[in-house]
Amino acid sequence: MSFVDPGSNQPATNGPLYGGQPQYYGSPDSFSIPPVQGNPFARQTSNRGRSPLRGCRPGCLIPLIVLVALLFASYATFAHTWGIFGPTTIPVKGHPTLVINSQQYSEVDLPTISIHAGVDNSKMIFQIISPGNIALPWNFGIGGFQQNSDSSVIILDGDPVGGRKLDIAVPADTDLKVTTNSANINITGITGQMTFTSNAGAITLTNCHVTGTSLLSDNTGAITVTQSALDGQVTLSNNQAPITFDSSIGSTGTYALVNIQGTIDATFPQNASFHIDAVTNSGSITSDYTGIQVQNKEIHTDVGQPPHALVSLKTNTGSITLHA
Repeated sequence: MSFVDPGSNQPATNGPLYGGQPQYYGSPDSFSIPPVQGNPFARQTSNRGRSPLRGCRPGCLIPLIVLVALLFASYATFAHTWGIFGPTTIPVKGHPTLVINSQQYSEVDLPTISIHAGVDNSKMIFQIISPGNIALPWNFGIGGFQQNSDSSVIILDGDPVGGRKLDIAVPADTDLKVTTNSANINITGITGQMTFTSNAGAITLTNCHVTGTSLLSDNTGAITVTQSALDGQVTLSNNQAPITFDSSIGSTGTYALVNIQGTIDATFPQNASFHIDAVTNSGSITSDYTGIQVQNKEIHTDVGQPPHALVSLKTNTGSITLHA
């Protein structure tokens, strides 16, 4: 048998029978050698690029499935006892006080500290919530808490995870003192003395009863109080962002809404009784109350029957709007 050069019709002298390599004309795939046993040029099947599980029989998947099932069962059974998994539960007694110091700063995706009334008055529960409003299975960022001997004061110095929410369930009667740099403060359904101070985060109270000497102070974040009640000596103070108040006040006490450059929008119940002093330097004052007159950008008058609480609305360059 000989190899013929198709260009000369002469036997080739450098083919495989003469110790040389086979000559390919056109593409290499056009040269085919039958799979004869012992043929040194027969193509070999390669497993390169194939999935390692392609040749796996169903039986080899059983150990993997069992392992996954054991890990899941172990997590479901014991995760609540492991230190790195949340939520974190702190027993408390009586009318507790929660103190939070958060110095974290962020210009975007501001974190939020959300405090609301829980279902158990004997404990506080801390949980990190992801941006998708999903409870994360760990308690990173809340491990630095302290408590006094009778568990009536809880101090939390750990910041919430950036861009996420720290959700805290507390007894309905709890005093709160929260200081943040850029974290928002959201409070829902709590009764107690409250002190909130924020640099850039918003302060929002909903369905709360604020008692005693309380302060809501902000720099560039909005202050919003709705569906709540103030009873005592309460001050809402801001520098630039607006103050929005739509809640009730006690028949006694002193309530001050003070802004430097931002607006004040205040709504009181129609049956409220108070003496009001409203002043703006370069802004404007408007009122929906019948009988209230604005003179020289000021209001000084009684509303309702005695006894009268004292209400003060003051801003420098912002406007004041009073609603009934």
